[in-house]
Amino acid sequence: MKENKKIIPRYPNFAPKAITFTIDDGNVDSDKIMLDILRPAGIKGTFNLTLPAFLSPEEYRELYQGYEIANHVAYHPFALDDSIDYRYVDVAPESAEPSEEILYPVREGFYKKMLTRGWREVADTPTYIRCIDECRERLEEIFGEGSVGSFVWPYCEQNNREIKAHIAAEGYYAARKTGSVRDTTDFALPENKMAWSYNIDDRGLLELMELYDSCEDNGSLRFFAFGVHSIDFVENGTVPDLRIFAEKYGNRSDEYFYATVGEIFSYADAIERLYTEGDRVYNPTDTTLYFECDGERYILEGGSHTEL
Repeated sequence: MKENKKIIPRYPNFAPKAITFTIDDGNVDSDKIMLDILRPAGIKGTFNLTLPAFLSPEEYRELYQGYEIANHVAYHPFALDDSIDYRYVDVAPESAEPSEEILYPVREGFYKKMLTRGWREVADTPTYIRCIDECRERLEEIFGEGSVGSFVWPYCEQNNREIKAHIAAEGYYAARKTGSVRDTTDFALPENKMAWSYNIDDRGLLELMELYDSCEDNGSLRFFAFGVHSIDFVENGTVPDLRIFAEKYGNRSDEYFYATVGEIFSYADAIERLYTEGDRVYNPTDTTLYFECDGERYILEGGSHTEL
């Protein structure tokens, strides 16, 4: 039997690397600043919104046109950790030592808990699930039915099995936790799309992007995502870094695939389904796929096959 030939996957236009971003909270003023810089450079990404409240639906659609919208949970709460035995108090013990275990009620289904950074709002499990569903419903009223397919935890990934099961059951293709991986992955595509994270925030963006730009082709699809709030660039004085990033690394589509998080993950899933039989390669998906084999480039439309 003939040995199957080695396929080297590529992004569209045979780019070996992808660039995207994942930006939380819907700070519309600073999102506008970011988009004024990134949109002319062709750099795309995903905005993770809670309940929209600052613009009209038409203005939201215009602002984020061409970009992906993800569910960042209505009211932006923590979830109850199902491994913690909480202590409930009637009033906020303002003089208490910071404790993950102390909760006091603020309204039905919502409590506050003390962390080292102060009091933060937390929702019980049924309330948190309602917040997830409410956010998706409202966002899809604005951006269209089926437009919100990705989930982003507020604050950080929560330790609650029932909520995680609900996210999976609702068909979200990915769930992002918080905290940059800072190239601990060699810029590989996330192995677990239900617990993925970005590479870097505004601090260190140019330094890490320079490393990404210079890393050698290893024959696999590479991934670079920055985050995590547009307002960070404003408050930390790193908007000039974002401008340099766009000028230096934008509009290079032969080297970089500029896409939303969802587009990158969807493409990666599709190209993993390519299969070969001897000298023939098949594309069983509905996505046009790009790859190389024996130094030759191939573009294979969905549902078709070709000889290598």
